[in-house]
Amino acid sequence: MARLMITAGLEPFALRLAKRIQQETDIAVIYADCHDIPRVLLQGGKYKFIPYGVAPTFAHEILSLCLDENIDYLLPLRRTEMQALAESKQLFAEYGITLLVPAKGLLNEVSFLDNPDKALPVEILLNGKNFFNNEVYSELIAYSGPFVISDSGEEALLVGLL
Repeated sequence: MARLMITAGLEPFALRLAKRIQQETDIAVIYADCHDIPRVLLQGGKYKFIPYGVAPTFAHEILSLCLDENIDYLLPLRRTEMQALAESKQLFAEYGITLLVPAKGLLNEVSFLDNPDKALPVEILLNGKNFFNNEVYSELIAYSGPFVISDSGEEALLVGLL
């Protein structure tokens, strides 16, 4: 079974996405957060403490944790984490870990929506392909990560947490 680590794991937005991932795929979810995680959650093994996304060693510490936990996919939800990891996509790929973040150039161009409302349908894309239903958005082929997609499928808004 594939394993996905989602950051901001204590936040309601992350919990909503994780629930959907677990309901609609056969992927196991591990939660990670840089904020204080209650001991009981850490002891359960599904929550991991990570550094803040602005830490200079963030990408390397996350890579080490992903390797230790046999993670196949990493879905960062905080904007600072996305920025830090966008530069390391190739490094993670060399270890067989797929980063669900836009490329650095695209990350700086695409509009960002902080903590989207429950009513907005958030999709996770991997190179323009919907993680849940395998629909391919040809106009969004360079997009990876959590997005709200326009009805036409030609535009997308990156979503996450500030």
